[in-house]
Amino acid sequence: HSESHVEAAEDTGERHSESHVELYACQASTGQTLAPLQLPTKGTVAELSRVAEEERHQQGRVENVAIHILSGGQFPDPSTPLAVLGLSDGATVEFVLARPHAILTVAMDGTVKVFDAETGICTLTLPGCQEASSSKTVSASFSPDGRRQVVLPRPAGPVAKIVQVATGECLLPLSGKTLSNEFGNPAEGGHTERLNAAAFSPEGYHVATASADGTAKVWNAGTGKCLQTLAGHKGEVLSVAFAPDGHGLVTTSDDTTAKMWCLSDFAGCLGTLQGHKWAVNTASFSPDGHRIATASDDRTVKVWDAYSWQCLQTLVGHASPLMQAIFSNCWRTPEAVTEVAPDETEVLSGS
Repeated sequence: HSESHVEAAEDTGERHSESHVELYACQASTGQTLAPLQLPTKGTVAELSRVAEEERHQQGRVENVAIHILSGGQFPDPSTPLAVLGLSDGATVEFVLARPHAILTVAMDGTVKVFDAETGICTLTLPGCQEASSSKTVSASFSPDGRRQVVLPRPAGPVAKIVQVATGECLLPLSGKTLSNEFGNPAEGGHTERLNAAAFSPEGYHVATASADGTAKVWNAGTGKCLQTLAGHKGEVLSVAFAPDGHGLVTTSDDTTAKMWCLSDFAGCLGTLQGHKWAVNTASFSPDGHRIATASDDRTVKVWDAYSWQCLQTLVGHASPLMQAIFSNCWRTPEAVTEVAPDETEVLSGS
């Protein structure tokens, strides 16, 4: 009997080690490391942030700050699977603390800065130890649950694929061969030039793609049908980002502008965010959807009102082009956890 108990215990231990991973989280600015964190092997960056914050609270630190994971010279999207970041058992990951209303930015030279979005004051600078992604964009390409990913073609091409992360199996090509009038305006087929970025909507039902052909397109992530073609930029579209409610989309371009679009009741381009001097590489929404941050080659981040499209603040101090700018607490939106199919009814900066 004792042997069988030992075997059962060993078997349980093996199953536990296979299903969970132990990680160490280190505060980038101080080098202080939290106690080991237990996470599901198939967990996401959002889960890692949540568990790390719970550990800080258990240590008696209850200040109103959010943990943002720093990996590969950027802040990965909350839906990114831990395995994709190479975070295996025993690995250490860095994090940055940011208060509400902060913006986290990353520059091409790897410098990270945190700004107060209200005052424009830089509250933290982390010298770059690793250059940001050589890609011109840092775009969320995973579904909210981390199980699906939009894969851009390599070498560069016009057709993206939705694949299953666990197996690599192609679920759908986004080719534009099947069109849909779901949003009330006819789409125009697939892209004609290389893709620069892609993003899932917060509920996981749609995908947006950005292309060198000067357009962005919105697709049904379940059928692969092209739903909308968003044309209006005078240059390549470099990135796409959905609003937290999934009804809006912001696109950025090397024409020095960003544009805001309505997806639920198509009305064309709602507004243009003008003010940058060079290409706008990426954009992101605040958790409440009221603000937009844009990161530009002109070495600045601008904060905009998402409804009036007026520039509220310009964040300066980086010495190289900006690749990413996100609002603090960006992973805390409940919509990012549950996928819904309608048919089924501080700022950190790197330079």
